[in-house]
Amino acid sequence: NPKGTVLAIAGDMDLAPEAISARPEIQGALTGKEHSGFWPQSNGVLQVVTVPIAIGLNRPELLGTLTLGFRLDDQLAEQLKRVTESDIAFAVDGQIKASTLPARDRAQLASLLNAKGVQTVSFGDSQYVALARPLSSTPGPAVLILRSRTERLRFLNAIHTGLAAMAVI
Repeated sequence: NPKGTVLAIAGDMDLAPEAISARPEIQGALTGKEHSGFWPQSNGVLQVVTVPIAIGLNRPELLGTLTLGFRLDDQLAEQLKRVTESDIAFAVDGQIKASTLPARDRAQLASLLNAKGVQTVSFGDSQYVALARPLSSTPGPAVLILRSRTERLRFLNAIHTGLAAMAVI
């Protein structure tokens, strides 16, 4: 409504209605301008856009705001992994909230968020190259893209074996 009170919610949210009303995206939209942001959730990051709803042309009356969003979660990370052949992790506020890698690796993934450029990291017996990219111009939300060097170089073992066999023959 015009005061920012939540009137309806559809879908799962970790935030209480009072906390949603206090979010800067909601408060900004109440001033008449569109705002967007990223809200941390327990199992992902919610990317939202909030727009003011008004009627009237000469002197518009603000009726409230409409906020829509979608979740960057483990399921979306898995879909992106299939398309990009890369492991994906979504982070906000320095914490990994969703990833294609196991939950036990999230602390190590979080340490890569502030790294500049491409980094090399190992998880178990697999080695990856990782690149962190911001999701917005504001600090906080980011995506980590990880390519398995172990998987990419595995085909070299077959080539080496084939070359060795040919050399012996």
